[in-house]
Amino acid sequence: YKEPLFCLVGPIDNKPVMLDDTCYFLSFDDHETALIVMLVLNSGMVNQFIKSLAFINAKRPYTKEILMRVDIVKCLELIRYPEIREIAQIYAPNAKIDEGMYGKISQAIRSEIKND
Repeated sequence: YKEPLFCLVGPIDNKPVMLDDTCYFLSFDDHETALIVMLVLNSGMVNQFIKSLAFINAKRPYTKEILMRVDIVKCLELIRYPEIREIAQIYAPNAKIDEGMYGKISQAIRSEIKND
């Protein structure tokens, strides 16, 4: 629990997955959007930001308050496709992500969040 890690969670064999109270989750309508957000959240920039705010020696260093300070829209503006591709090689090596998909989903997320 000392290193922040974001991952995709979904049904296994059409059975729901249950998370315990050590997890925070975001819900998405489609897998591709969830994948892009997961990769952004696992970026070095986000990792450094979260670690700078956390008390690493605390029982649960990554609190809801800290995680809520991550501005996904700002991250999408700053993180370019080549970095996402590198992150995907680590966290989702079998994922099929191209620059067009990243741009489309990034724009859709930014538009949706700004309209809320």
